[in-house]
Amino acid sequence: MPRPKADAPYSAGQKGLNRVRMFRHRTGVWMCEYTLEGKKVRESLQTESRPEAKTRLEAVSETLRAQRNAPVAPQPASDGSEPRSEMTLELLLRDFRTWRNRPHAKKKLTKARRDEEGRFERHLLEHFPADLKVADIDVTHLEAYTAWRRTHGDRRWQGKNPDASTPTARPGRDIGHRVIQQEIKWLLRALLWAVGINRIPVHPLCIYRVEGTPDPLRPRLDEQDYRRLLAEAASVGTQYVHEEKTLTALKVALVVADGTGHRRNAIRLLQWQDIDFVKEEVTWRKATDKIAHTHTTPLEAEALETLQAWHHVQGNPLKGYVFASHGRWGTGETKPIAKETLTQWFRQAKERAGLMGAKYESLGFHALRRKFASDHRETPRRILMDLGGWKSSQTIENCYQESSAEAKREGMKFRKRGLSGDD
Repeated sequence: MPRPKADAPYSAGQKGLNRVRMFRHRTGVWMCEYTLEGKKVRESLQTESRPEAKTRLEAVSETLRAQRNAPVAPQPASDGSEPRSEMTLELLLRDFRTWRNRPHAKKKLTKARRDEEGRFERHLLEHFPADLKVADIDVTHLEAYTAWRRTHGDRRWQGKNPDASTPTARPGRDIGHRVIQQEIKWLLRALLWAVGINRIPVHPLCIYRVEGTPDPLRPRLDEQDYRRLLAEAASVGTQYVHEEKTLTALKVALVVADGTGHRRNAIRLLQWQDIDFVKEEVTWRKATDKIAHTHTTPLEAEALETLQAWHHVQGNPLKGYVFASHGRWGTGETKPIAKETLTQWFRQAKERAGLMGAKYESLGFHALRRKFASDHRETPRRILMDLGGWKSSQTIENCYQESSAEAKREGMKFRKRGLSGDD
Protein backbone atom coordinates (compact mmCIF):
# COMPACT_ATOMS: atom_id res chain seq x y z
CA MET A 1 0.00 0.00 0.00
CA PRO A 2 1.53 3.39 -0.97
CA ARG A 3 2.54 5.75 1.80
CA PRO A 4 0.23 8.78 2.29
CA LYS A 5 1.77 12.00 1.06
CA ALA A 6 1.33 13.62 4.48
CA ASP A 7 3.57 10.90 6.00
CA ALA A 8 6.33 10.99 3.37
CA PRO A 9 9.89 11.57 4.68
CA TYR A 10 11.59 14.91 4.03
CA SER A 11 15.29 15.83 3.82
CA ALA A 12 17.10 19.16 4.11
CA GLY A 13 20.69 20.37 3.92
CA GLN A 14 23.65 19.36 1.77
CA LYS A 15 24.93 15.82 1.61
CA GLY A 16 28.20 15.48 3.49
CA LEU A 17 27.74 18.76 5.37
CA ASN A 18 24.41 19.27 7.14
CA ARG A 19 22.04 16.70 5.66
CA VAL A 20 19.13 15.91 8.00
CA ARG A 21 16.06 13.76 7.45
CA MET A 22 12.69 13.59 9.16
CA PHE A 23 10.19 10.74 9.25
CA ARG A 24 6.97 10.03 11.09
CA HIS A 25 7.23 7.65 14.05
CA ARG A 26 4.58 5.01 14.61
CA THR A 27 3.25 7.19 17.47
CA GLY A 28 2.56 9.99 15.00
CA VAL A 29 5.40 12.26 16.17
CA TRP A 30 7.96 13.43 13.60
CA MET A 31 11.56 12.30 14.22
CA CYS A 32 14.81 13.88 13.03
CA GLU A 33 17.83 11.83 11.89
CA TYR A 34 21.37 12.99 11.07
CA THR A 35 25.03 11.95 11.42
CA LEU A 36 27.24 13.55 14.06
CA GLU A 37 30.83 12.58 14.81
CA GLY A 38 30.44 9.46 12.69
CA LYS A 39 27.36 8.24 14.58
CA LYS A 40 23.70 8.26 13.59
CA VAL A 41 21.58 10.46 15.85
CA ARG A 42 17.79 10.41 16.14
CA GLU A 43 15.81 13.06 17.97
CA SER A 44 12.15 13.89 18.34
CA LEU A 45 10.87 17.08 16.72
CA GLN A 46 8.05 17.06 19.32
CA THR A 47 5.24 17.74 16.89
CA GLU A 48 2.72 15.85 14.78
CA SER A 49 2.28 18.70 12.29
CA ARG A 50 4.25 18.25 9.08
CA PRO A 51 4.71 21.99 8.29
CA GLU A 52 5.94 22.70 11.82
CA ALA A 53 8.23 19.67 11.70
CA LYS A 54 9.79 20.92 8.44
CA THR A 55 10.47 24.32 10.04
CA ARG A 56 12.19 22.69 13.01
CA LEU A 57 14.15 20.38 10.70
CA GLU A 58 15.50 23.38 8.78
CA ALA A 59 16.64 24.89 12.09
CA VAL A 60 18.51 21.70 12.97
CA SER A 61 20.15 21.72 9.53
CA GLU A 62 21.35 25.31 9.94
CA THR A 63 22.71 24.51 13.40
CA LEU A 64 24.74 21.64 12.00
CA ARG A 65 26.05 23.87 9.19
CA ALA A 66 27.22 26.48 11.68
CA GLN A 67 28.94 23.86 13.83
CA ARG A 68 30.76 22.20 10.94
CA ASN A 69 31.81 25.47 9.32
CA ALA A 70 33.46 26.63 12.55
CA PRO A 71 37.30 26.52 12.47
CA VAL A 72 38.67 23.28 13.91
CA ALA A 73 42.10 23.13 15.55
CA PRO A 74 44.38 20.28 14.41
CA GLN A 75 43.79 17.27 16.64
CA PRO A 76 44.59 13.58 16.30
CA ALA A 77 41.84 11.25 15.25
CA SER A 78 40.45 8.68 17.63
CA ASP A 79 42.59 5.92 16.10
CA GLY A 80 45.82 7.91 16.47
CA SER A 81 46.15 8.61 12.72
CA GLU A 82 46.80 11.93 10.98
CA PRO A 83 45.05 15.00 12.54
CA ARG A 84 41.72 15.71 10.93
CA SER A 85 42.41 19.16 9.53
CA GLU A 86 45.88 18.10 8.32
CA MET A 87 44.72 15.03 6.40
CA THR A 88 46.47 14.77 3.03
CA LEU A 89 44.98 13.29 -0.12
CA GLU A 90 47.52 10.47 -0.19
CA LEU A 91 46.63 9.35 3.35
CA LEU A 92 42.91 9.66 2.64
CA LEU A 93 43.01 7.47 -0.48
CA ARG A 94 45.27 4.92 1.20
CA ASP A 95 42.97 4.61 4.23
CA PHE A 96 39.86 4.47 2.04
CA ARG A 97 41.26 1.62 -0.06
CA THR A 98 42.27 -0.24 3.11
CA TRP A 99 38.74 0.12 4.44
CA ARG A 100 37.23 -1.00 1.14
CA ASN A 101 39.36 -4.17 1.16
CA ARG A 102 38.75 -5.01 4.83
CA PRO A 103 38.46 -8.78 5.34
CA HIS A 104 35.27 -8.61 7.42
CA ALA A 105 33.27 -6.62 4.83
CA LYS A 106 29.77 -7.95 4.15
CA LYS A 107 30.26 -7.66 0.38
CA LYS A 108 33.82 -8.33 -0.77
CA LEU A 109 35.20 -6.60 -3.82
CA THR A 110 36.00 -8.65 -6.88
CA LYS A 111 39.57 -8.74 -8.15
CA ALA A 112 38.58 -6.66 -11.18
CA ARG A 113 37.07 -3.99 -8.94
CA ARG A 114 40.11 -3.95 -6.64
CA ASP A 115 42.39 -3.48 -9.65
CA GLU A 116 40.14 -0.73 -10.99
CA GLU A 117 40.17 1.20 -7.71
CA GLY A 118 43.94 0.76 -7.59
CA ARG A 119 44.14 2.48 -10.98
CA PHE A 120 41.91 5.29 -9.70
CA GLU A 121 44.27 5.87 -6.79
CA ARG A 122 47.38 5.84 -8.99
CA HIS A 123 45.90 8.33 -11.44
CA LEU A 124 44.81 10.74 -8.72
CA LEU A 125 48.17 10.63 -6.92
CA GLU A 126 50.05 10.95 -10.20
CA HIS A 127 48.36 14.27 -10.88
CA PHE A 128 47.83 15.79 -7.42
CA PRO A 129 50.75 16.60 -5.08
CA ALA A 130 51.22 13.98 -2.38
CA ASP A 131 51.07 16.62 0.36
CA LEU A 132 47.84 18.26 -0.91
CA LYS A 133 45.57 18.94 2.07
CA VAL A 134 42.07 17.54 1.74
CA ALA A 135 40.62 20.78 3.09
CA ASP A 136 42.22 22.69 0.18
CA ILE A 137 40.59 20.65 -2.60
CA ASP A 138 38.05 22.59 -4.65
CA VAL A 139 36.31 22.46 -8.04
CA THR A 140 39.30 23.94 -9.89
CA HIS A 141 41.36 20.89 -8.89
CA LEU A 142 38.80 18.58 -10.51
CA GLU A 143 38.67 20.67 -13.68
CA ALA A 144 42.47 20.54 -13.94
CA TYR A 145 42.41 16.79 -13.32
CA THR A 146 39.82 16.28 -16.08
CA ALA A 147 42.01 18.17 -18.57
CA TRP A 148 45.08 16.20 -17.48
CA ARG A 149 43.33 12.83 -17.90
CA ARG A 150 42.15 13.74 -21.38
CA THR A 151 45.70 14.70 -22.34
CA HIS A 152 47.28 11.49 -21.04
CA GLY A 153 44.57 9.14 -22.36
CA ASP A 154 44.28 5.49 -21.40
CA ARG A 155 46.52 4.68 -18.43
CA ARG A 156 45.62 1.03 -18.00
CA TRP A 157 48.40 -1.55 -17.99
CA GLN A 158 48.79 -3.60 -21.15
CA GLY A 159 51.05 -6.16 -19.52
CA LYS A 160 54.34 -6.69 -17.77
CA ASN A 161 57.45 -5.73 -19.69
CA PRO A 162 60.02 -8.49 -19.12
CA ASP A 163 62.87 -6.01 -19.58
CA ALA A 164 61.58 -3.50 -17.02
CA SER A 165 60.45 -3.57 -13.43
CA THR A 166 57.41 -1.37 -14.12
CA PRO A 167 54.42 -2.11 -16.37
CA THR A 168 54.09 -0.38 -19.72
CA ALA A 169 51.13 1.88 -20.43
CA ARG A 170 48.90 1.30 -23.43
CA PRO A 171 49.78 4.20 -25.76
CA GLY A 172 47.77 6.40 -28.06
CA ARG A 173 44.21 5.63 -26.99
CA ASP A 174 41.75 8.36 -26.00
CA ILE A 175 39.40 7.97 -23.07
CA GLY A 176 35.77 8.96 -22.84
CA HIS A 177 33.96 11.23 -20.44
CA ARG A 178 32.61 8.30 -18.47
CA VAL A 179 36.06 7.02 -17.46
CA ILE A 180 36.92 10.36 -15.86
CA GLN A 181 33.49 10.42 -14.23
CA GLN A 182 34.19 7.13 -12.47
CA GLU A 183 37.49 8.35 -11.05
CA ILE A 184 36.02 11.61 -9.77
CA LYS A 185 33.06 9.77 -8.24
CA TRP A 186 35.48 7.47 -6.42
CA LEU A 187 37.28 10.51 -4.98
CA LEU A 188 33.96 12.02 -3.87
CA ARG A 189 33.02 8.75 -2.24
CA ALA A 190 36.31 8.68 -0.34
CA LEU A 191 35.68 12.20 0.95
CA LEU A 192 32.14 11.31 2.02
CA TRP A 193 33.49 8.24 3.86
CA ALA A 194 36.04 10.40 5.68
CA VAL A 195 33.32 12.79 6.84
CA GLY A 196 31.18 9.89 8.02
CA ILE A 197 33.89 8.49 10.30
CA ASN A 198 34.98 11.97 11.47
CA ARG A 199 38.38 11.95 9.74
CA ILE A 200 37.69 15.35 8.18
CA PRO A 201 35.23 17.92 9.54
CA VAL A 202 33.55 19.01 6.26
CA HIS A 203 33.19 17.58 2.77
CA PRO A 204 35.16 20.09 0.62
CA LEU A 205 33.26 19.14 -2.55
CA CYS A 206 29.78 18.64 -1.11
CA ILE A 207 28.19 21.01 -3.67
CA TYR A 208 29.99 19.48 -6.67
CA ARG A 209 27.84 17.49 -9.08
CA VAL A 210 29.36 15.15 -11.65
CA GLU A 211 28.04 16.04 -15.09
CA GLY A 212 26.68 13.31 -17.31
CA THR A 213 28.17 12.35 -20.65
CA PRO A 214 27.09 15.09 -23.10
CA ASP A 215 26.72 12.83 -26.16
CA PRO A 216 27.32 9.16 -25.28
CA LEU A 217 28.25 6.75 -28.06
CA ARG A 218 25.61 4.05 -28.41
CA PRO A 219 26.35 2.27 -31.71
CA ARG A 220 23.61 0.04 -33.07
CA LEU A 221 23.39 -2.86 -35.49
CA ASP A 222 20.68 -3.29 -38.08
CA GLU A 223 19.66 -6.72 -39.35
CA GLN A 224 21.82 -6.53 -42.47
CA ASP A 225 25.00 -5.65 -40.55
CA TYR A 226 24.23 -8.35 -37.98
CA ARG A 227 24.00 -11.03 -40.68
CA ARG A 228 27.31 -9.89 -42.18
CA LEU A 229 28.94 -10.05 -38.76
CA LEU A 230 27.44 -13.48 -38.07
CA ALA A 231 28.75 -14.87 -41.36
CA GLU A 232 32.30 -13.80 -40.55
CA ALA A 233 32.05 -15.04 -36.95
CA ALA A 234 31.91 -18.60 -38.28
CA SER A 235 35.58 -18.29 -39.30
CA VAL A 236 36.93 -16.81 -36.03
CA GLY A 237 38.16 -19.21 -33.35
CA THR A 238 37.98 -23.00 -33.22
CA GLN A 239 35.50 -24.35 -35.76
CA TYR A 240 33.06 -27.23 -35.28
CA VAL A 241 30.81 -28.72 -37.96
CA HIS A 242 27.30 -29.98 -37.25
CA GLU A 243 24.95 -31.01 -40.07
CA GLU A 244 26.88 -28.93 -42.61
CA LYS A 245 26.82 -25.88 -40.31
CA THR A 246 30.02 -24.34 -39.06
CA LEU A 247 29.93 -23.25 -35.43
CA THR A 248 32.35 -21.25 -33.32
CA ALA A 249 32.03 -19.94 -29.78
CA LEU A 250 31.72 -16.39 -31.10
CA LYS A 251 28.96 -17.27 -33.56
CA VAL A 252 26.94 -19.06 -30.88
CA ALA A 253 27.42 -16.17 -28.44
CA LEU A 254 26.23 -13.68 -31.07
CA VAL A 255 23.11 -15.73 -31.80
CA VAL A 256 22.31 -15.99 -28.07
CA ALA A 257 22.90 -12.25 -27.61
CA ASP A 258 20.60 -11.41 -30.52
CA GLY A 259 17.95 -13.91 -29.43
CA THR A 260 17.84 -13.00 -25.73
CA GLY A 261 19.12 -9.41 -25.61
CA HIS A 262 21.34 -10.11 -22.61
CA ARG A 263 24.76 -8.76 -21.71
CA ARG A 264 28.04 -10.29 -22.80
CA ASN A 265 29.11 -11.29 -19.29
CA ALA A 266 25.81 -13.02 -18.51
CA ILE A 267 26.11 -15.01 -21.74
CA ARG A 268 29.78 -15.80 -21.14
CA LEU A 269 28.98 -17.28 -17.71
CA LEU A 270 26.02 -19.38 -18.85
CA GLN A 271 26.08 -23.02 -17.74
CA TRP A 272 24.36 -25.98 -19.29
CA GLN A 273 22.27 -26.38 -16.13
CA ASP A 274 20.73 -22.98 -16.88
CA ILE A 275 19.32 -24.11 -20.24
CA ASP A 276 16.16 -26.22 -20.42
CA PHE A 277 15.89 -27.65 -23.93
CA VAL A 278 12.51 -29.23 -23.12
CA LYS A 279 10.82 -26.03 -22.00
CA GLU A 280 12.92 -24.00 -24.49
CA GLU A 281 13.99 -21.43 -21.93
CA VAL A 282 17.09 -20.20 -20.15
CA THR A 283 17.55 -19.06 -16.55
CA TRP A 284 19.81 -16.10 -15.84
CA ARG A 285 21.29 -16.45 -12.38
CA LYS A 286 21.66 -13.63 -9.86
CA ALA A 287 25.38 -14.30 -9.49
CA THR A 288 26.07 -13.61 -13.18
CA ASP A 289 23.61 -10.77 -13.80
CA LYS A 290 24.85 -7.19 -13.64
CA ILE A 291 21.92 -6.01 -11.51
CA ALA A 292 21.68 -9.31 -9.55
CA HIS A 293 18.29 -10.15 -11.05
CA THR A 294 17.34 -13.82 -11.37
CA HIS A 295 14.88 -14.37 -14.22
CA THR A 296 13.89 -16.87 -16.90
CA THR A 297 13.33 -16.06 -20.56
CA PRO A 298 12.22 -18.13 -23.57
CA LEU A 299 14.59 -18.98 -26.40
CA GLU A 300 13.91 -17.98 -29.99
CA ALA A 301 13.92 -20.74 -32.59
CA GLU A 302 17.30 -19.72 -34.05
CA ALA A 303 18.96 -19.44 -30.61
CA LEU A 304 17.47 -22.77 -29.49
CA GLU A 305 18.61 -24.59 -32.63
CA THR A 306 22.10 -23.10 -32.42
CA LEU A 307 22.49 -24.01 -28.72
CA GLN A 308 21.32 -27.58 -29.38
CA ALA A 309 23.92 -27.94 -32.14
CA TRP A 310 26.61 -26.44 -29.90
CA HIS A 311 25.60 -28.84 -27.12
CA HIS A 312 26.01 -31.75 -29.50
CA VAL A 313 29.47 -30.78 -30.79
CA GLN A 314 30.64 -30.24 -27.21
CA GLY A 315 29.79 -33.85 -26.32
CA ASN A 316 26.32 -33.32 -24.78
CA PRO A 317 27.61 -32.29 -21.33
CA LEU A 318 25.24 -32.27 -18.37
CA LYS A 319 26.96 -29.41 -16.58
CA GLY A 320 29.75 -26.89 -16.99
CA TYR A 321 30.08 -23.64 -18.86
CA VAL A 322 28.44 -23.27 -22.25
CA PHE A 323 31.45 -21.27 -23.44
CA ALA A 324 34.23 -23.10 -21.63
CA SER A 325 37.92 -22.39 -21.82
CA HIS A 326 39.60 -25.67 -20.95
CA GLY A 327 42.23 -25.50 -18.23
CA ARG A 328 45.29 -27.67 -17.93
CA TRP A 329 45.06 -30.55 -20.35
CA GLY A 330 44.30 -33.89 -18.74
CA THR A 331 42.93 -32.43 -15.49
CA GLY A 332 39.36 -31.89 -16.66
CA GLU A 333 39.36 -28.38 -15.21
CA THR A 334 37.30 -25.79 -17.08
CA LYS A 335 36.56 -22.14 -16.65
CA PRO A 336 34.49 -19.63 -18.65
CA ILE A 337 36.02 -18.10 -21.70
CA ALA A 338 37.74 -14.80 -20.96
CA LYS A 339 35.85 -11.63 -21.87
CA GLU A 340 39.02 -10.30 -23.50
CA THR A 341 39.02 -13.31 -25.83
CA LEU A 342 35.42 -12.67 -26.87
CA THR A 343 36.19 -8.99 -27.42
CA GLN A 344 39.21 -9.84 -29.58
CA TRP A 345 37.20 -12.31 -31.66
CA PHE A 346 34.39 -9.78 -32.06
CA ARG A 347 36.87 -7.18 -33.31
CA GLN A 348 38.30 -9.63 -35.86
CA ALA A 349 34.84 -10.54 -37.16
CA LYS A 350 33.89 -6.86 -37.34
CA GLU A 351 36.96 -6.05 -39.43
CA ARG A 352 36.37 -8.99 -41.77
CA ALA A 353 32.74 -7.93 -42.22
CA GLY A 354 33.84 -4.43 -43.19
CA LEU A 355 32.08 -2.76 -40.25
CA MET A 356 34.64 0.00 -39.92
CA GLY A 357 34.57 3.77 -39.84
CA ALA A 358 33.11 6.31 -37.43
CA LYS A 359 29.69 4.64 -37.40
CA TYR A 360 31.11 1.38 -36.03
CA GLU A 361 34.00 2.80 -34.00
CA SER A 362 32.73 1.67 -30.56
CA LEU A 363 30.67 -1.26 -31.82
CA GLY A 364 30.64 -4.14 -29.35
CA PHE A 365 28.48 -6.89 -27.91
CA HIS A 366 26.19 -4.34 -26.23
CA ALA A 367 24.99 -3.18 -29.65
CA LEU A 368 23.05 -6.46 -29.88
CA ARG A 369 21.22 -5.58 -26.65
CA ARG A 370 20.18 -2.27 -28.21
CA LYS A 371 19.14 -4.10 -31.39
CA PHE A 372 17.01 -6.47 -29.30
CA ALA A 373 15.24 -3.55 -27.58
CA SER A 374 14.65 -1.74 -30.88
CA ASP A 375 13.33 -4.89 -32.58
CA HIS A 376 10.80 -5.19 -29.74
CA ARG A 377 9.57 -1.60 -29.97
CA GLU A 378 6.00 -2.89 -30.48
CA THR A 379 6.23 -5.30 -27.53
CA PRO A 380 4.47 -4.15 -24.33
CA ARG A 381 7.00 -2.50 -22.05
CA ARG A 382 6.42 -4.81 -19.06
CA ILE A 383 7.00 -7.90 -21.20
CA LEU A 384 10.13 -6.40 -22.78
CA MET A 385 11.57 -5.68 -19.33
CA ASP A 386 11.09 -9.35 -18.42
CA LEU A 387 12.59 -10.57 -21.69
CA GLY A 388 15.75 -8.46 -21.51
CA GLY A 389 16.23 -8.42 -17.75
CA TRP A 390 15.65 -4.68 -17.30
CA LYS A 391 14.32 -3.36 -14.02
CA SER A 392 13.39 0.08 -15.34
CA SER A 393 11.40 0.98 -18.44
CA GLN A 394 13.01 4.43 -18.40
CA THR A 395 16.40 2.83 -19.10
CA ILE A 396 14.97 1.15 -22.20
CA GLU A 397 13.57 4.42 -23.53
CA ASN A 398 16.62 6.57 -22.79
CA CYS A 399 19.48 4.21 -23.64
CA TYR A 400 18.36 1.29 -25.81
CA GLN A 401 15.35 1.78 -28.04
CA GLU A 402 15.40 3.82 -31.22
CA SER A 403 12.58 4.30 -33.68
CA SER A 404 13.15 3.12 -37.22
CA ALA A 405 13.13 5.50 -40.17
CA GLU A 406 9.79 4.06 -41.31
CA ALA A 407 8.27 4.61 -37.86
CA LYS A 408 9.45 8.23 -37.83
CA ARG A 409 7.89 8.86 -41.23
CA GLU A 410 4.68 7.20 -40.07
CA GLY A 411 4.68 9.42 -37.00
CA MET A 412 4.75 12.54 -39.17
CA LYS A 413 1.27 11.60 -40.45
CA PHE A 414 -0.20 12.27 -37.01
CA ARG A 415 0.80 15.94 -37.12
CA LYS A 416 -2.19 18.26 -37.05
CA ARG A 417 -1.68 21.88 -37.99
CA GLY A 418 -3.79 24.72 -36.76
CA LEU A 419 -4.46 23.43 -33.25
CA SER A 420 -2.72 26.50 -31.79
CA GLY A 421 -4.75 28.88 -33.91
CA ASP A 422 -2.16 29.24 -36.71
CA ASP A 423 -2.72 27.97 -40.26
